Amino acid sequence: MMNGMTKQNYTECNRLNNRGNKMKQTKLEKSLMEQLNALLEVDAAEAEITMAARGIVDELQDVIEKLGKIQNDQIGPLSDEMAYSHGPDKAGVFKSSVDDAIDSLLGQARSAKDAVQDATLVLSGDKVADDMSDVELGGDMGDDMEDDITADFGGDESASGEESNPLGREERA
Repeated sequence: MMNGMTKQNYTECNRLNNRGNKMKQTKLEKSLMEQLNALLEVDAAEAEITMAARGIVDELQDVIEKLGKIQNDQIGPLSDEMAYSHGPDKAGVFKSSVDDAIDSLLGQARSAKDAVQDATLVLSGDKVADDMSDVELGGDMGDDMEDDITADFGGDESASGEESNPLGREERA
């Protein structure tokens, strides 16, 4: 063999080298597996949290459906029975009051559900946090601007100066 190495020494060196490589490979595999397990645990924890948040959205949807059932399936028949026992006026007042209260509660429940759903979408990465494209601002601002533009401030027209010089002073050069 080369460099004065016997076949037996060469074989022994190869065996030790292979054994060292296998130990390094085993350590590397173990390290990679630990890192992979850590990532999977984080992913599992994040998924569990996201599922819990989606569960809240589902529960709020259930509340909305229950309120709708009360409003549609129970209030009408109850007010009909009430009209016979307490009179139509009292039944009408009761139905109107309860309908208004449930409508208000339904609106709040829908808003809460939408807010939680948006937060859940942001949490899961399905929506950008500052995306306000679906936010609806109430009313038409054009109506408000027209009122501002045509507003009469009650000033004295005669104090404004001539029509050609409404500020009452000469223009700067």
